[in-house]
Amino acid sequence: MRVEAVVFDLFGTLIDNFQVDEYQAVLDEMTTALEAPREEFSAAWIGSFGERIIGRPPTLVQGIREICRRVGVKPDDRQVEAACRVRMEYSRRILRTRPHSIDTLGELRSRDVRLALVSDCTWEIPALWPDTPLCACFAATVFSCEVGTCKPDPRMYGAACEQLAVRPQQCLYVGDGAGRELTGAGAVGMRAVQIRAPEETPEHYGRNQAEPWSGERISHISQVLEYLDGAEASA
Repeated sequence: MRVEAVVFDLFGTLIDNFQVDEYQAVLDEMTTALEAPREEFSAAWIGSFGERIIGRPPTLVQGIREICRRVGVKPDDRQVEAACRVRMEYSRRILRTRPHSIDTLGELRSRDVRLALVSDCTWEIPALWPDTPLCACFAATVFSCEVGTCKPDPRMYGAACEQLAVRPQQCLYVGDGAGRELTGAGAVGMRAVQIRAPEETPEHYGRNQAEPWSGERISHISQVLEYLDGAEASA
């Protein structure tokens, strides 16, 4: 069946996974702003990732206040606002697109291939998304914190297909493999391809969280075009 749509992951696919040491430095800045205990706050924040990516609590401010409550800290509004700024500035920095991402997406659109983004992410990403060059490339976006679930839940992929008006069997899914996303895509009928950028190291968060994958792989976003060319030639 001809590929009518490509569904992309975000982190580790169109943008880099963040580095562990940089992420910890941001948590340290937030801790300082909140006058919270460093180790306890960091552990509670990292441990709450599974809640935050499904929008619980539903805002960054509420999320920060909840973690502070768990570690016994009662920051004032000024401190919470300062911690929010640190987190938002960091999120803005990491939303830099990888080289050739925009060109590849533009070429796919010129071929009338429909594009969707499906991302496990926290509140900051959809808030900043409209200001990124990636936003205009996609006809559909599915953010876990807005949907209330995360990959590999079939509803994530189903929401993308519904917005694009395609069947899963008409879709190619491209992701680095974190969160069992490739298995999830395959389970709903999509053809899944893993992308693993060779420049990423174990210091990049998500590199070691990727599921074991013996299926098809690429190492550069532009190879999606070659993949589609090959798929059409063999159809």
